[in-house]
Amino acid sequence: MERDLSNMRIIRMIIAMALCCAILFIIPTSGYALNVYPTSHVLTIPQVNQPSGSRWCAVACCECVLKYFGVNNVTQYTMVNYIFGDGNPSSHLLDYVDPPTARTALTHYGVSSSLTYMATPFATLMYELYTKSRPTIASYDLTSTMTHSVVIYGYAKEGGQNYIYYRSPAGTGHNYFSLYSNPFVGSWHFSMCSFTH
Repeated sequence: MERDLSNMRIIRMIIAMALCCAILFIIPTSGYALNVYPTSHVLTIPQVNQPSGSRWCAVACCECVLKYFGVNNVTQYTMVNYIFGDGNPSSHLLDYVDPPTARTALTHYGVSSSLTYMATPFATLMYELYTKSRPTIASYDLTSTMTHSVVIYGYAKEGGQNYIYYRSPAGTGHNYFSLYSNPFVGSWHFSMCSFTH
């Protein structure tokens, strides 16, 4: 009888240890699960171009996010008009709209978000893109005097490296596949993510 009880205790301990290991494997670390993501995932997002010569990249990215969530009646001009409030958005084509300001218009038109002043960690990007099906807006230093905003819509893990898919609202080549590493991450200073509509 004592041997049976002893064996039962050992079996219970083994089961408890196995459960602990399973929990550690699947419970999120810093809010995000480990080893539960596919090696790549891409969202289908619309291409939104900023007006040629404008400084509205952050606003264009916000329009892209609005359209992704099905808000199709709000354009960059609508948002810029909301921001400046003078009824003449075309007169502000050369006025730079920074991400925090663009975010106020995004919120006004029904999509809330979080804003951080840093690069979004790769694990968070995977969580946002795969688990939540939400893109991320990233703003980084394009040159020493120019900041640019893009929409990250996918990720991939290949050959031990982390990659991101992002879409730019400027120029002619809009889709990019890039290493998630410096210099991109090193100059990335705003992140808009955790969108809800």
